[in-house]
Amino acid sequence: MQRGRCNTLKDMSVSRRNEISKPHALTALYGGALWYLVSPFTSAAAAAYVASFPWIVKFIAKSAIAFPMAYHTFNGFRHLLWDTASKYSFSLPGVYATGYATLSATVVIGLGYALF
Repeated sequence: MQRGRCNTLKDMSVSRRNEISKPHALTALYGGALWYLVSPFTSAAAAAYVASFPWIVKFIAKSAIAFPMAYHTFNGFRHLLWDTASKYSFSLPGVYATGYATLSATVVIGLGYALF
């Protein structure tokens, strides 16, 4: 590989990936905000429009938000538990147990958020 050249996302530094993703996220955020300001939609009309979607579309959209948020939350609790360095959470069996607990809680809470 040539020096200073990135061929894959894996080769890119975190800083470089942030430089690429931040403008896209900000464009989506500001573009959506400007569209909302100038569009004839009201909040009630937007809510009625989304309510008219089939349940599977709403489930998929809510799952795309609910599962990553639930995983991030429970994995944060897992890391806080590791910071205590207790013998139950920082041994290899404890690491596996907290991993399974994190995944289980993610599935339960993620489904709960996505379905209701």
